[in-house]
Amino acid sequence: MDFKIFSNWMKFKWVDRFSSLAVAFALALMAWLYGSNRDQEIIENVTVPVVVSLNSLQQDNFVLDVVSNMKVHVSFSGSPLKIRELRRSLEHDECVSKIEYSVTEDRLGEHKFGDNVVITESDIPVPKGVRARLVDGKNKIPVTVYRLGEKLIPVRLESGMEGSAFSQVVIEPSSVLVKGPIEILERTKTMPTHFTSIPFSPMAFQNNVLQSVRVAVVEELEGKPVRVLPAKVLVRSIPEPKKIYELSDVSIRFLCPSNFAFKPRFTDERSAKLDIKIQGPVLNDLPKILAYIDLTARPGTPGLNVESVKLQLPREFLLLEEFARERTIELIPLEAAKKTTVPLGTTP
Repeated sequence: MDFKIFSNWMKFKWVDRFSSLAVAFALALMAWLYGSNRDQEIIENVTVPVVVSLNSLQQDNFVLDVVSNMKVHVSFSGSPLKIRELRRSLEHDECVSKIEYSVTEDRLGEHKFGDNVVITESDIPVPKGVRARLVDGKNKIPVTVYRLGEKLIPVRLESGMEGSAFSQVVIEPSSVLVKGPIEILERTKTMPTHFTSIPFSPMAFQNNVLQSVRVAVVEELEGKPVRVLPAKVLVRSIPEPKKIYELSDVSIRFLCPSNFAFKPRFTDERSAKLDIKIQGPVLNDLPKILAYIDLTARPGTPGLNVESVKLQLPREFLLLEEFARERTIELIPLEAAKKTTVPLGTTP
């Protein structure tokens, strides 16, 4: 056989064999793809929760405001075995897209700005062999970024205390260090406490007894969380200077009803006056008190009567020592009183 003819025959044989192998491989691949496609399962339009957090290295300088309950719509495809695994993950709320957001260098100096976090298919946690598909244009999460700062802000007590009692308390410390969004801190003038009914006793104020209670400061401004140091302040009463007054020869008056038919008088001059000791705020002048016998409570009876002296003290004054309140007086009918001399004691 001619060598050239033999060479051509061998070449044709190898080409034929290679072509046969290539065709066989292509047919096998097509068969696998066909079988694989027939073995695919699809889940359409599933909502997947999205959690956006700030880069841990930037959390001391910024805070994110993200709309709560954010979700994206995702479709999944994969083998039945892998799809069953995905379904279990969805049922147990384990399929959550967790995104870490970082403030770019060109925005580090801004106090507040808005941005969008784009969710990609690679951000959806799925078992290997499952593909996630997102809808373009509906995979963006809006966020607002606030730059953090610190400010020393005076504390404002929110309580049920009113009037002069409020002026008799002090807050320690009077200001707290607040860390939060700079733009909110700049317009905040005072830091309120939680509303608290201060359990201070008015009698303790009068007796100059020290009272104190700890009250929590709010940890939110304009709906945004802030950090407050210290978290609680001490509210305590201020000891008010007191003075003891000894008043002598205080005249006792009569309180009579209109058209009273009697002329009251004391049986002796000493019964018409009293000596008392009281305590109260420091005044430049002696406190004005009123001592009286009330004759309006019952009909008058002519002759001698035993009545009790009543005392009206100025506000925030206390009687330190009790005195003999009972006094013997005489009620004289008006017609008879015109014929007698001026009675002892103070007339109405």
